[in-house]
Amino acid sequence: MDLNNMNDLDRFIEDALKNDPLRPVPTGFHKRVEQRVRVAAIASSERRWFHSRMIASVILFAMVAFTVVIVPALAFFQGWTVRALPGAMGYLDYMMVFATQSWPEILLAVGFAAIVVVAAAVAWFVVPILRRNAARQH
Repeated sequence: MDLNNMNDLDRFIEDALKNDPLRPVPTGFHKRVEQRVRVAAIASSERRWFHSRMIASVILFAMVAFTVVIVPALAFFQGWTVRALPGAMGYLDYMMVFATQSWPEILLAVGFAAIVVVAAAVAWFVVPILRRNAARQH
């Protein structure tokens, strides 16, 4: 018999145990097994939710950093500050005219924000599915 061949090993085990009587399962065995399986399923679910929350948090942090740091920095270096304008109300008038005349650029910015939100949603839902599939393959 080749012990490296799993079919031969299964056959050997079956032959060795064929004559032994079946023993009763200990009391509470099924309940303990079900509890352990339930705990393992809960741990796996929590692990998936933790990973997806971490990815969503990173995306949210990147969005906030972009909004709070990069946009004002670009505005400051390009001279879009209120100090560079003759008056604050003139700046507000300028922004109103800009908004009414530059609606394609505004739609582009809103579209970019929508793409970022969709990417976060995809990461939130798809990454746990991919991890589950990868875990099944191992």
